Amino acid sequence: MKLLIITAVKECSKSVEKILKEASVSVFSVTDTMGVKNSPDDYILDDWFGSDDGNKYDSVFIFSFCKDEAANQALSLIDAFNAKASENEFPIRAFIVPVENSTK
Repeated sequence: MKLLIITAVKECSKSVEKILKEASVSVFSVTDTMGVKNSPDDYILDDWFGSDDGNKYDSVFIFSFCKDEAANQALSLIDAFNAKASENEFPIRAFIVPVENSTK
């Protein structure tokens, strides 16, 4: 089992839901959140919210505990989505975290 974590600007919510359906991720949680970019530091995540000059973003935080294959498929589909997006659009970010143990 994996924990799939996705962040995106709110406008991309429907695209993320479509991606998750295509990846066979049938159960997930969504919460509204505010993304904040405080500094222009030269940091690996400095383009977290794309190339926009603003500093606060209505975003969503999506997570799902799912099978390895589904999580990997979702990541591949998100990479493909981001590759097609224009430079002005905000990228969808995703991470896969291993789940070592859980309750039954």
